[in-house]
Amino acid sequence: MKKRVFFIVFVLALAIFATIIYAAGDNFSFAINYTGNIVEGEAKDAVVVLEGTDATVYSNALIKVELVSGPSTPTITAKDTSGVEHNIMELGYWGPPEGFAVGNTFKNETPVVATYSDPGTYVIRLSLIDKNSSDRVIVSQEFTQVVEASQALPDNNVTNETNIINDSNNIIEEIPQTGTSIWTYLIVVIAVICLIYGSSKIIKK
Repeated sequence: MKKRVFFIVFVLALAIFATIIYAAGDNFSFAINYTGNIVEGEAKDAVVVLEGTDATVYSNALIKVELVSGPSTPTITAKDTSGVEHNIMELGYWGPPEGFAVGNTFKNETPVVATYSDPGTYVIRLSLIDKNSSDRVIVSQEFTQVVEASQALPDNNVTNETNIINDSNNIIEEIPQTGTSIWTYLIVVIAVICLIYGSSKIIKK
């Protein structure tokens, strides 16, 4: 009886110890580093960091990328080792489809370019998954990004060639006309006709 109790206690202790070691080994973390403010419609350089400290070794891991919430789906691009650019948000993951090896103590930095088409608050989730265990989530973190609205600049190059704006009372005034009008020519013609007619009367007398 004592041997059986000792065996059960030993198995439980071993299981607890193994669980602690396994949990401590999954010491992974994510970070997304931006510099400066994020503005709608502007491409923004950033760095996605995956770091491990005495972490468990996984031969086929993959980074899953999800938009948790936001006014629209951003475009986040990165280049692979061959220089080919990929839209991470469109793919939904980062890394080769079969996964890649991670573990022990390391730090991977991936430069990305993020473009948010609308202002507002976005929440993006990054998860490290194990392809060999039915995509089991090893670690998952969410990141909140606040995107500012762009400030539209006034167009100071617009000119109005047909009207002049009077800034004092904001009344649009027509540009005054210059040169001889048709009425001037008409008055001159009438005056000449009258002069000729009067002269002919005087000559007849």
